[in-house]
Amino acid sequence: MRKSSCRGVAARTRAVGARHLSLTLTLGMSALAVIGCGTSGSSGGSGGATATGGSGNGSGGVTSTGGAPSSGSGGAVSPGTGGTPSSGTGGSNASGSGGGSGGAASGGAPATGGTAAGGTSASGGAGTASGGATGSGGATGGKPGAGGGPATGGSGVGGGSSSGGAAGAGWVDLFNGTDLTGFKVYMATSAANNAPGMLLTGAAAEAVFKPENGMIHVYPDQPDKSVQVHYLMQTAMSYANFNVTWDYKWGTKKFALDATGKGTDLTAYPRDAGMVWYIHGNLTQVWAPAIEFQNKWGSTGDIFALYATCQSPAGSDKTQFMAGGASVAVIGGLTQHLCSGHFETPGVGPNASTGEGSDWNTCLLQVNAGASQYYVNGHLVNGTTAVMDSGGKAVTSGPMAWQGEQAEVYYRNLRIQVMP
Repeated sequence: MRKSSCRGVAARTRAVGARHLSLTLTLGMSALAVIGCGTSGSSGGSGGATATGGSGNGSGGVTSTGGAPSSGSGGAVSPGTGGTPSSGTGGSNASGSGGGSGGAASGGAPATGGTAAGGTSASGGAGTASGGATGSGGATGGKPGAGGGPATGGSGVGGGSSSGGAAGAGWVDLFNGTDLTGFKVYMATSAANNAPGMLLTGAAAEAVFKPENGMIHVYPDQPDKSVQVHYLMQTAMSYANFNVTWDYKWGTKKFALDATGKGTDLTAYPRDAGMVWYIHGNLTQVWAPAIEFQNKWGSTGDIFALYATCQSPAGSDKTQFMAGGASVAVIGGLTQHLCSGHFETPGVGPNASTGEGSDWNTCLLQVNAGASQYYVNGHLVNGTTAVMDSGGKAVTSGPMAWQGEQAEVYYRNLRIQVMP
């Protein structure tokens, strides 16, 4: 009985010891999991290095909930699906669907999803940014960045900023910074809005559109309040599908339309200029048949149909742009379609209410077969769905031009990206 009793004690002792060992191993494994292994879940794990979408370790994927369940459970030894850059589905380019905790995973392919925080798609536009390599503002849904070119997958561009404007694949300067090569300058031969134009060349052209410190200074030396006619600086080439960007800034001078001084009252005649596109018909006319992107104090981004017709989305009033609205006909003459909001930089100083002293404004026009989007300082404010001539025939290409319209103005960073 004693031996039997001893065997019973020994058996119980082994059983207790086994349970103790099992408990010890369980606690040990739990401790290891806490210290060095990844767990699935929204926190991204506390021990594994997590990818943030570029080089280096971070704090978790943007859209990750910690990687695949049970991934990275081997600590520094076992490969995981998250982990350090170049590992798993949260790889070197994106902080997306992996990015969870886990050990140092050794072979995962870079992720293709997620929001690219440091990858080559940059922050210049939604989708694949062909011109956004230098953009810091990232187009999400198409808003311009701070310095990059436009994204071909979105509608954003950061072109024409004071720090360098559009950059990236396919962008070229329309203005070379020193002379008017590539442009034709026309002077109106009367005060009529559709006056025949006279071609100016050489010094006569540069007396109106003066290259100056990398800018174009319009009406540079004309005396304030003197009588001036309309002028047009038109590209020698025609364009069909394109993104074009430019900056403008007001000077101080305002000019008269006639000897009575009409046009110098800045309340009745605000500072005015603009850019026209899809010029057709008589290309020498000032203003020629075209669609205008208005640059005017208090209404930059308005559309004018100049002796042409366009379709533009509008709200219930049918006179003001509304994204996604039903298209209405804007029929020229000189018919105006109002922008959805005003985003010009404010004036500064005692004449701030007239726009005097305001800083540079950046405009972006995107055109594809007559459909267009107008952006002012990063804001979508207007657009068209089609362009027709006065007879109703579709217009799908033409030169573009910048206006001189009785107000001193500066242009710079005139850049274009021709699209397929």
